[in-house]
Amino acid sequence: MVTCFHRGDSILRALKWYKNLEVNSFRAEEGFFIVEGTRAVQQILCTAPDSVDEILISDQCDAGMFSDDLNVRRISASQMDSISTRKNSQGVIAVVKIPPQSTADTLPQQIGN
Repeated sequence: MVTCFHRGDSILRALKWYKNLEVNSFRAEEGFFIVEGTRAVQQILCTAPDSVDEILISDQCDAGMFSDDLNVRRISASQMDSISTRKNSQGVIAVVKIPPQSTADTLPQQIGN
């Protein structure tokens, strides 16, 4: 079990929790996946902002690019590197809820030809 800490209304998860999201079974169990990189995070914020649970930024990034209503957690560059699956992390990661329809037991109906 991964330890979580509370800070006000938000939950501070242990760094290992984020790293474990690389494992498919852990993602399915927890209901979250990670989106990495500035452009990808901005895209998910534009298309599905309610699905973003938390944003992690390294201490070298500007938090001003994110609105105040988002849960933004600042971590060190070395912590970011330990979580990131990229060789050269951009210092921005979003923790996103897995959409419920993505784990349905049946395939979606075909739409048009």
